[in-house]
Amino acid sequence: MEETLCERCKNELFSQANRKLCEKCAEQLFEKVKGFIAENPDNSIKEIAEQTEVEKKYIKKWIREGRLELMTPEAKKEREKALDFQKQFADLKETEQKEAQEPSQEKEKGRFHTRK
Repeated sequence: MEETLCERCKNELFSQANRKLCEKCAEQLFEKVKGFIAENPDNSIKEIAEQTEVEKKYIKKWIREGRLELMTPEAKKEREKALDFQKQFADLKETEQKEAQEPSQEKEKGRFHTRK
């Protein structure tokens, strides 16, 4: 397994999909952003990123995960994206389950014969 380095502290971390920070650094940044938002709830994602020096992608990710709540239009958009994705995923799973339960037309072909 390939190991990667944390963007922030440069320590090795276990390789995971879309993972750029080790757990410790991610939590430190999250707490920094959360504290800033508590004191400045009306700031935009861009302003929060600039003031805390935390990339917007992480702030948006935490909003989509429901870990951060902002009342700005931009944050609302991120929450809606997450909800849309969850709905699409649930619909896909439901479709796959239905298809798995329904007998295929191909399988039934040729099973039933009629006499002339």
